[in-house]
Amino acid sequence: MRISLTPQQLSAFLRLARTGSFSGAARQLGVSQPALSRTVQQLEEVIGQRLFDRTTRSVALTPTGQELLPIAERLVAEFDSSFGELARFVAGRRGRVAVAALPSIAVVLLPPAIACYREDHPDVEVAIMDGLSGSVLDAVAEGRADIGLTIKPSPRATLSYRPLMSDEFGLVCRPGDELAGEGALPWSVFVQRPFVAMAPESSVRQMTDAAFLQAGLSIPPLYGCAFLSR
Repeated sequence: MRISLTPQQLSAFLRLARTGSFSGAARQLGVSQPALSRTVQQLEEVIGQRLFDRTTRSVALTPTGQELLPIAERLVAEFDSSFGELARFVAGRRGRVAVAALPSIAVVLLPPAIACYREDHPDVEVAIMDGLSGSVLDAVAEGRADIGLTIKPSPRATLSYRPLMSDEFGLVCRPGDELAGEGALPWSVFVQRPFVAMAPESSVRQMTDAAFLQAGLSIPPLYGCAFLSR
């Protein structure tokens, strides 16, 4: 037999069982005594048994009421706990956040940011998916990631974008290289030097290709790589 009881009915039952008084239980619940009496009557009708023996001076649990007491306590506690978890989730204090990011961002910028975030949200799980720009955008578009940290997507992408920071390209040389210490240099320095390009789907490759195009240069890469080791 399936018995349908509401959390409100069980809470009223527990309050009356603990106080042993309709007037005291009604006062603590913030309802009128007749309203509490109707709730208990409805509860007894659903179960099909009396739950309380009533006298002019006291209210005591019947054997059926004694049997229901630990069940009601467990169900109300589970209900409160479950909705407490839901409230923490809605408030952003519990749940899971998936972040897709470029490898450089995932290594350098995310760790301190996540550590700071978890100080205020210790029960929120943070998942990191590092990859090239294309995979970051795909993860967000397909719903596998909540946010993505990469370069600005093309206008055709159906994604919301907000700039967070800017980063400059720099030329790193050995101390004895003739280009060391020369200050700003044109992209044409790669005409006579081997150029190692990033993978075509990477954000760096997109920007270097655009820079070469704007400079009117055709620089065939010596070879390409997907990730840079540190």
